[in-house]
Amino acid sequence: MGSCHFALFLVMVLQAAAETNTAPNQLRVAVVQMAVGRSLAENRDHIISGIAKAAVLGVRVVVLPESALRAERHDQPAAVDEAVAAIRRTARERKVYVLFGGASYLHKAAREVNWMYVIGPDGQDVSYYDKLYDQHRAKMPGVFQIDGIPCSAFLCADRWLRGAEEIPIQQGAQISFELSCNFSNEWVEPYEWYWYVPRALRNNVWVIFANTGNKATGVSVTGDPQDLRHGHSAVIAPDGRIAAAARDDAEAIIVADVEVSRATRVEALARASHPALREFWEAGLKGQMGQAIEAPPVVALTSPETEITLAVAQVTDNVTAIETMIGQAAAKDADLVAFPARAIAEGALDRIRAVAGKNKSLWSLERSITRKETDAIRHM
Repeated sequence: MGSCHFALFLVMVLQAAAETNTAPNQLRVAVVQMAVGRSLAENRDHIISGIAKAAVLGVRVVVLPESALRAERHDQPAAVDEAVAAIRRTARERKVYVLFGGASYLHKAAREVNWMYVIGPDGQDVSYYDKLYDQHRAKMPGVFQIDGIPCSAFLCADRWLRGAEEIPIQQGAQISFELSCNFSNEWVEPYEWYWYVPRALRNNVWVIFANTGNKATGVSVTGDPQDLRHGHSAVIAPDGRIAAAARDDAEAIIVADVEVSRATRVEALARASHPALREFWEAGLKGQMGQAIEAPPVVALTSPETEITLAVAQVTDNVTAIETMIGQAAAKDADLVAFPARAIAEGALDRIRAVAGKNKSLWSLERSITRKETDAIRHM
């Protein structure tokens, strides 16, 4: 990382740390898992009702899903602005922070686009961002403050943009909000929160997931099964523990007390300084700041045509069997032998190298990563 950019990054991290020292250590959060209705007015009123119901539970932050304030194509921008203004008034009246997503038709793009607001307890806008999936030239999300606690947020599919999620965390965010409108088939029962627990562990931060629900379990607003959402909103601690969750797809409100100091961001900061990907994160930081990013020219790799014989061996936890199979593959003129993931313990590597060298064959480690190597890759 260039010295000037590293210095700027360090200043932002230290500044966020200083602000955290004066912020409260506990934050009560409510996630309103609402079903999105068919009209702008219906959704506006549903949001306002959800905020009111959550506020009486003594929360400081109310989180609603992506596209909670969904407008129809015929709705004028002024009508959407009036609905947002009504939500601002409710936030001020209830003295809570409100995070919610909206969707409206953008005529210049000839499509529906998603966006989100963070509104403070004074009714003023704290943060706004346009979903990058819908508008590729929109500004990347950054860090905003909730009672002095550094936070970040993004919408649904933008989760796949690692920079959109992780650069704000590297800059100090201890709570990462995701507002989504996930379909029912995106919930895989055996794996449950398989997108969200790893993010909490990967970054050592709180992950708050607000997803749309259905009017009732298995019943969509329109009655069409294709419109079913999966619900299962959750608050996940930095150690991957589920602090609170909706256990089905129906409308619900979940509440959790977030202990902010548990969000150390250790893994996120280690990854930011990892030598293999330092330039990647530096480029992301430049992009977030609106700076131009110069990509190196793509150089085509060429090689002479040749035949390679590959062997695949289905064996794990048996060094003697692995040695035998390397010899068998070499006898059949194999150039490379691939074994399953974690085929051997790290202590057996030298023994396998010796056998591979003796047989003058190559042994693939690509699918034979040991636990220590897996941990090293995780930091990337």
